[in-house]
Amino acid sequence: NVLNGGGISVTGGNLNLADGFGGGTLLVDGAGSTASAGLLGVGFSGNAGLATFSNAGMGSFTSIDVSDSTIAGSTGTLNIQSGATVTGTSLEIAPNAFANNGTLTITGAGSSLTLSGTNASAIGAASASTGTLNIQSGGTLSTNSGTTTINPTGTVNLAGGTLNVRGVFDNNGTFNFAGGTLDVKTGGNFQSGTSTLTVPTGATLAINGGFYNSQGNL
Repeated sequence: NVLNGGGISVTGGNLNLADGFGGGTLLVDGAGSTASAGLLGVGFSGNAGLATFSNAGMGSFTSIDVSDSTIAGSTGTLNIQSGATVTGTSLEIAPNAFANNGTLTITGAGSSLTLSGTNASAIGAASASTGTLNIQSGGTLSTNSGTTTINPTGTVNLAGGTLNVRGVFDNNGTFNFAGGTLDVKTGGNFQSGTSTLTVPTGATLAINGGFYNSQGNL
């Protein structure tokens, strides 16, 4: 655990929680507490991984991989909550067609995951896995300028938080808009696929210089 202003830094390497030898956990909690590495891997090789950033803790990584495994039975859980902030260059949540489960939840005022660069991101796979992204009250996900794909086994639940789309966001899975703000920025292109997107009472769909494309209903 990294607490009360402490830090962990992996230079020139990755931080993997769970591998072929067993599971792993990480807690980064409190203002000034930091974790940084190349790739952050949470859940791998048939084992469970859990990472939590909380109470203004911070994380800085390249790729953020949650249950990105080709061995079935892997489970990855990443929580960004209570004002924590995490940055990365891409996001993968259970992107392989094996029976794995990956979940990312961003919740609480000031909590955010911000992606930069042009690398592709994926939520879910073509089959078998379960990839879930929850953006809850006060939480924010800002995509990079690359392509983010919700695959058939992927689900995004926007429920009171903010999703800033700054590249292509291609929905081939499930997108549940229960509340909050979907903001398509300049350079963004939200492609809703054949599904119907319903903007619920009190929620906002904002097209701020970007595009909204749909083969279904709005």
